[in-house]
Amino acid sequence: LLGHNFLMILDPAIIKEILTAPAGKNDCRFYKPMFFFPSIVGKGLVTLEGEEWVKHRRLIQPAFAVPFLKQALDASVAPKTENFLQLWLKVGPKQEIDVATHLAALTLDIIGDVGFSHSCDGMKDMATWAEQAVTASENHENEVAAISPEL
Repeated sequence: LLGHNFLMILDPAIIKEILTAPAGKNDCRFYKPMFFFPSIVGKGLVTLEGEEWVKHRRLIQPAFAVPFLKQALDASVAPKTENFLQLWLKVGPKQEIDVATHLAALTLDIIGDVGFSHSCDGMKDMATWAEQAVTASENHENEVAAISPEL
């Protein structure tokens, strides 16, 4: 790419060795040749090497500690799931539901909240879907009532 040779590693054992290799101060075993990537994403954990990488890794590590993640998940999953289920109940039992898309939106919101303190607005899209489904259902019932008042 762009005049440089690249090596793509697909063997899981080798990938594991590379990703879990000890990050030494200046004796990194596997360097990340990033010619244009830092100009796109900046300097950070993904693009740094050696001592700078170690410093950034130590700074970010507490955010991925199991007790912190458990607490953050406990605070996020229950209310988001409750909201999610309320939207399904709101549209009623006759509404077709794209379960995979809805679960993806819920998952995205939880990951965004817990991992990045950011709302990905997946539940906002679900709320819009629910409002449209309720409106469509009411319009359909009104049309049927206008055609056949005895139903």
